[in-house]
Amino acid sequence: PRAWGSGGCARCVSQQQQQTTVHRVSRACGRRRTMPFPGITRLSSPGRPVEVAISPDETFCLVSNSDRHNVSRFDLATGEKVAVYEGGVRNPAQIAISASGTCCLICSPTAARVTMLNLRTGAMMQQFDGLDSVAGVVLCPGEKFALAHCVEPMARIRNIPNAIARLDLSLRKVSWPFPAVHTSGRSLAVSKCGSFLLCTDTANSKVCKVSLQNGTVVEEYVVRLAHGISIAPTLDYALVGCTGTSILRIDLDRARVDADAFARDAEDKPFEGAYGVAIATSGRFALVANSFGDSVSLIDIRPPEERGAPASAPGK
Repeated sequence: PRAWGSGGCARCVSQQQQQTTVHRVSRACGRRRTMPFPGITRLSSPGRPVEVAISPDETFCLVSNSDRHNVSRFDLATGEKVAVYEGGVRNPAQIAISASGTCCLICSPTAARVTMLNLRTGAMMQQFDGLDSVAGVVLCPGEKFALAHCVEPMARIRNIPNAIARLDLSLRKVSWPFPAVHTSGRSLAVSKCGSFLLCTDTANSKVCKVSLQNGTVVEEYVVRLAHGISIAPTLDYALVGCTGTSILRIDLDRARVDADAFARDAEDKPFEGAYGVAIATSGRFALVANSFGDSVSLIDIRPPEERGAPASAPGK
């Protein structure tokens, strides 16, 4: 079987299931307008956006529009919507984009499924079914495996001892390697070194830090209504969306929580139901899905001394 993202997949889904529609959004004629960072302050994404993912090269982002059952793609140099992926996903939640930016994994909680999508053609390459209320997915370093977060009460119905599944992307197998982790939440985030993951536990008002070496919870942070989460490339902090008007910051070195780290976005506006959050690979900016505002906001997370200096657009 060919590795995922290489143009093929271990097992293709049926021809009927592959009919994901890609709507290419036409661009205005003329010279391309490049917006200086942080000029892309807010993107319009109707349909209750709940999660956002930034491509590793920072050229585009994907937004899960839960109520419209689709995923929007935006060009981060211009802020334009360039495509909409529809069909095959239901109430999409967290998205994980491959290092090449050609494929992604999408959670469909109401379908109990994680879908692998070819971003060039819109074709569904393979699916992992039977993942009850799966709302979080993240790629592990090396991209041979992914981790999926299922809501525990549903997992108990099927006698699954825990809420985090490991997906073998080549063999298309599902395993449950973390029997000591019992969380009822949504998003996941894995450190780029692959030593730990963070998972939200919404029902118990906390975020858990889990060691990927032994599968145990090594730290807990008190966070109410935690949903989206993203780890900074420096590994010293994480940002959390809590469905409110601000973004929370967890200091991973000092185990401290700043509940109002970012009260306003780069447009100096409050967030509207801040749900999903994604930190760019460069660590210069983050995007926030405003679930109540049908939009995505930008946060300038550069050091204070750099924010007043001109900078190139994301992806430049």
